Parts: sequence; structure tokens; C-alpha cells
Amino acid sequence: MRNNGTREVMDPYIDGLLESLEGRFQNLDLLGAFHVLSPQAATGDEASPVAWPIGSSLPANFDRDMDQQHLMQGLASEVGEWGQLYPSLSKLAAIGQTIKVSSVNCERDFSTMNRITFYEEKNFQGRSYECMSDCSDMSSYMSRCQSCRVESGCFMVYESNNYMGQQFFMRRGDYNDMHRMQSMGMMFDNIRSCRMIPFHRGQFRMKIYERENFGGQSNELMDDCDNIQERYRMSDCQSCHVMDGHWLMYEQPHYKGRMMYMRPGEYRSFRDMGMSGQRFMSMRRITDMC
Repeated sequence: MRNNGTREVMDPYIDGLLESLEGRFQNLDLLGAFHVLSPQAATGDEASPVAWPIGSSLPANFDRDMDQQHLMQGLASEVGEWGQLYPSLSKLAAIGQTIKVSSVNCERDFSTMNRITFYEEKNFQGRSYECMSDCSDMSSYMSRCQSCRVESGCFMVYESNNYMGQQFFMRRGDYNDMHRMQSMGMMFDNIRSCRMIPFHRGQFRMKIYERENFGGQSNELMDDCDNIQERYRMSDCQSCHVMDGHWLMYEQPHYKGRMMYMRPGEYRSFRDMGMSGQRFMSMRRITDMC
């Protein structure tokens, strides 16, 4: 009975992960091998032989009596014979090697399974659309969005298609009426596109510039800044380079006003992103597990 608690916690997340991966891997029969994340592996029990579901095409150095730990290590290598034979399965094994399934905090480790559901009407009524990644145009799924529910993870939602126009940051929670979101800083009442925000565990680095095309005064940030004018004597920020992590930029000091999501990359002109005439005066790292 030792595994019952682990199964109750892990099974829903494993099922959801497999469901989300089905559309990303062409060789769906390989997904059966994901049972290497079994209750034995999760509880730290003595490793037992793993049934091999793939078929007759096996690596030369494969041992059918291999325990789970060595099987995972072999599969996770993308440069060896196993990785060449089963590139998709190699990615799955790498996930299993990375996620600490034996931890009591396994729910947080599986929080990468971001999920948001949009509804056409207020109070989660009408046609709905569930999203677990980026969506550049929601019009093919629904005519409008008047409420949404973030079940896990963090998302950025946009008033226009292709991630343009005004933006709003959403963490886990219920948003039952877009018209009432202005009190929380949302400047629009209909969502047209959204981005999933991955959780970042490493350092944060961003360089901000006073002018477009990385011109004028510049400063590098590694933590939150509630007022660039007070800290750096910068009156404006019109371009930036995000080296590490994911950030939110705000038009007013102290993280107020309209906002913009910045992921790693170079941003030569905020005007080209639909932010004409808007300046940004504070920046905050997105550190939420959500």
C-alpha cells in the first residue's frame, strides 16, 4: 500500500503530460515507454525490470532486464545509439531525469503543464477553448472571450491577434468578467491571443536602453526595478535586450499601468510591437510558479 499516495498525486499529472505530448511526437507508440516514471521510481523502491513496449528494433547494448535508473540514463542521451534510434523517446526520458518525481513537491515540479480555459460569456458560460501553449488567433475557436480560468501556470493575454496591442498578466485563478478587470489593471475587455509563460529557474538579466535600436543611456538589470528614473536617472525606455528569464515592464513606476511581457530576445523598438507612444518606467521578473 506504500504506493497509493504517490499514485493519487502522480497519475493525473502523468496522464495530462502524455495528453499534451501526443500532438508533439509523431511516434505515438513510443509514449508507452513513459511508464518508466512508475510508482517504483517515484517512491525510491528497489528498481525492478521494465517491460519494453517499443518492438524489435532495440539498441545493440540494450538489456531487457535493465533497471529503471539505467534505462532512463541510456535513453536520455541524445548523442548515443539510443538517442539516434528513438529521438522522441530520448526527450521524454530527459524529462523524467529532470523532474524529481520522488519529491513531495512533485505537484510544483509538474507545473510546466500550463492550462488556461477561455469562455465566450461571463461566469464561465458559453463555448469554451482550452489552451496549454501559445495561441496567436482565438477567433477560429470562439467569437469573443468574456471570462477565463487559469488552472495552472502563468499566461499573457492580448487584446489583438498575433500578440499585439495591450497585454495583461494572468496567474492561476478565476476571472469571471473581463469588463470588471480594469480594477486589476487590465485595459481591454476581449482577449484575442495568448502566450504561455514558462517557469524560469536560473538567473535574470536584461539590458534596457533609453532610445530605440539600443541607443542612448543603457543599464543592466538582474532584479526588479520599481522606478528607472530614480535608480538610473533614465526618463524613458524604448528598447531592450533580455538575456535571461522572463520579465514584465510597466508604463508607470511601482509596477502600475499598462504592461508588456518580455521573453529572451532583442527588442529594438516597442513601437513596432504596438506600443506606440507608451514608455516603461518599472520592470519586474516573473518568478511565479503559479
